[in-house]
Amino acid sequence: MMSYEKKKSAVYGFLIGDAVGVPYEFYPSEKLKRLETIDMIPPKRFNRSHKEVKPGTWSDDGAQMLCMLASLMECRNFNINNLAKKLLAWYEKGYMAVNQKVFDVGIQTEKSLLEYSKTKNPLTSGMIVRNGRGNGSLMRVLPLALHGEYTDEKLVEFAHNQSLVTHGDIVPQVCCAFYCLWVREVMKGNDIKESFEKTADLLSKIYENQEEYLYYLQERFRPTDYNIKGKGTGYVLDTLRSVRDVLFEHDNYKDVIVNSVLLGNDTDTVAAIAGGIAGLHYGYESIPEDWLVLLKGKNIVEKLLSSSI
Repeated sequence: MMSYEKKKSAVYGFLIGDAVGVPYEFYPSEKLKRLETIDMIPPKRFNRSHKEVKPGTWSDDGAQMLCMLASLMECRNFNINNLAKKLLAWYEKGYMAVNQKVFDVGIQTEKSLLEYSKTKNPLTSGMIVRNGRGNGSLMRVLPLALHGEYTDEKLVEFAHNQSLVTHGDIVPQVCCAFYCLWVREVMKGNDIKESFEKTADLLSKIYENQEEYLYYLQERFRPTDYNIKGKGTGYVLDTLRSVRDVLFEHDNYKDVIVNSVLLGNDTDTVAAIAGGIAGLHYGYESIPEDWLVLLKGKNIVEKLLSSSI
């Protein structure tokens, strides 16, 4: 079981990245690069996204990630039925959302959770949108990599299964598995790029007898083809490439988050997913104090983290 401090660093790294990215969501990179600064509180004249949301608030990304963490804490293992119930409770009642206010729900996530509310089958609800390849299941999977001492193969299986609730297509499953193994390698104290490349090799071996999964990993994601640059979009393969790029190109937590946002588009999700690894690698102390002070909902986080000690 990983240490409390590492789990805290990863979880806060994720939530801070999410909260910093929220006001800039949907803006193109060119427009954001003209700003004098990227901060949790944007420049005064900036017409921020989600105006009704106070700075320092995490979005659907953070709420779903905390649903995953809460489910793992409650069940002491991965349980897809429990996770699906918690995700539905978030969507319907604001469970794990700051002040129980839900905003910025992904189209596919919403359709899938509505399907789950009717069928109560989490294994099929994510197929309501055929070929749905958004990043909605990737944004919540971090705690799975932080929890338990699963074999690599079992971690991949669970990463696939948690995706099925909202994103049943094979591409999000592959991305979730890759991210979990990458986090696990970083947890060992390895360099971020070295961890990424080890993950590419390891997942290829795990997929050796799963032809379709191997195809999407090697021929569609092409993890070590560094000529394919991320653009900060919500397409799950692009999201993961964007996270890879900002983590490779910057060597401290704040720069990772700022440059995740500067990619534009799905700013909160890219910054959150990158922030989880950056927080884990650089440590809790690397997160700017003023961002930690501004973060809303810390009581929710501390209660969850304390239950994992």
